[in-house]
Amino acid sequence: MVLDNLSINSSEIVNEFLQSPVFNGLSFLINVTKVVGILAIIYLIFLIIRSLYRARAIRDARTSMKNTIQINNKMDRIIKLLEEKKEKKKSKKK
Repeated sequence: MVLDNLSINSSEIVNEFLQSPVFNGLSFLINVTKVVGILAIIYLIFLIIRSLYRARAIRDARTSMKNTIQINNKMDRIIKLLEEKKEKKKSKKK
């Protein structure tokens, strides 16, 4: 039989494949894929850090807005008190 006389050496097949131009093209694509993967991971880390800074900035802006509202309310009370004093002085003069 023909199959009995045919022996397959797998190391020869692998060596021939590794030296073929097809594998050279594949190795280039594999390296490009690795680089793209590394860049994607770096970009994700950048996005996470940026989102943390934005969350902190939003929290600081909210705190500033609350403080501004409190100052505005206090100023309104002061103005109201000054107007009341002014009205009292006018009424005493008459």
